[in-house]
Amino acid sequence: MRKEDADDIVQQNEKLISDLTETRAAMLSYKNMCQVIADQAKNLKLMQERKKDEHDNLLEALREMQSEGSTKERVGKLYFIIMLSRWQEASVNKKYEAVISEVKDLRN
Repeated sequence: MRKEDADDIVQQNEKLISDLTETRAAMLSYKNMCQVIADQAKNLKLMQERKKDEHDNLLEALREMQSEGSTKERVGKLYFIIMLSRWQEASVNKKYEAVISEVKDLRN
């Protein structure tokens, strides 16, 4: 075996080691991203279920109030409007916190 052939093999080996290191880092990054996505999907599903339960409870309370008279009907409608506003506010706050968190992650 000539010296040039040995040098070529050494260079190819070093390139393969470098490629392997990069591939491992990319795979780790991919696994982390998959985990984050899975956690986000789980959290979104839980939030959706919670909002559905809150909505059902609110509708039930509203129906009960409406069945008791016109004054309570008005109160029920106002309560419904207030609750919708609170849900929207909470949703905006969560989105804002998510964006702030994402910005912090990107800075790091």
